[in-house]
Amino acid sequence: MSKIRDTFLGFIVGDAFGVPYEGYQRQNLKKEKIGEMVGYKTHNEPPGSWSDDTSMTLATMDSVINNNGYDYEDIMKNFCCWYSNGEYTASGKLFDIGKITRTAILKYRSDENIKKCGQGNISDNGNGSLSRMLPVAVYTYYKSMSDDETYEIVKNCSSLTHSHKVAVLGCFIYVKFMHYIFSGKTIREAYERTFKYRHYVEYAGIRATSYYVKLLTKNLDKLSVDDISTSGFILDTLQAVFWVALNSRSYEESIINSVKLGRDADTTCALVGSITGFVYGNIPDRWVDKIKKKDYILDMIDKYEDISMQ
Repeated sequence: MSKIRDTFLGFIVGDAFGVPYEGYQRQNLKKEKIGEMVGYKTHNEPPGSWSDDTSMTLATMDSVINNNGYDYEDIMKNFCCWYSNGEYTASGKLFDIGKITRTAILKYRSDENIKKCGQGNISDNGNGSLSRMLPVAVYTYYKSMSDDETYEIVKNCSSLTHSHKVAVLGCFIYVKFMHYIFSGKTIREAYERTFKYRHYVEYAGIRATSYYVKLLTKNLDKLSVDDISTSGFILDTLQAVFWVALNSRSYEESIINSVKLGRDADTTCALVGSITGFVYGNIPDRWVDKIKKKDYILDMIDKYEDISMQ
């Protein structure tokens, strides 16, 4: 299995593993026996069902495959097909979507202007665009793109729904981190290089960068679990993802640890899985085999790998 397949499968399996637990409070999860992929619970969907995180990731990948590159208008049209027709879903129906993403899609449907549909208020810095950045990270790394070129794609993709500088910068930080992971760095090495990178202010400005001071600290993994939040705020999500990745030693352990944080479990599991799937591999077959439309997923990943490696 290729490493690119590992990172995408790590993401999608993590998403599906976390879906049943989305919204659970941390203290209530102490009563749950977590170790196998289950279904139902929060969304009443069968085991192996993925969320909006995977749906929008697949919608992005499909557009890039069909256009041999990034066409932002086409990506947004795919998001509309997902929202209206249930395309890119596990069961043919949408069951999960963030408020900011929904608002952006409805705005685009009303005026078809991708420069105006993204939500740009300070309150619009959820993790909805972060959760679909893995294809961007893969494409820009394997195409050997510069930081300037990478930031431009990150900005354009995020801004389809989340256009505030804080959201865009959070997406860029994740993509930079994944570039280090793809280059063969350990999770610790990748994190240290990410917080030592000195050009964030040049891209996003001082004010947006200041939000990430706590995240970009060498002592993040030393924080206690009580210091880690899994709200939908992009900074909280990134902090939780890096914290779990730094404190886990296998893919399976990282996904279980992600679920135990509670609340936005599907997104945390998916993003952690993109990291640990690549680094450790060994994604349990018993989890992979439960993924809905597995052959469709694998075919999409293989096609995207071909496009990114050209």
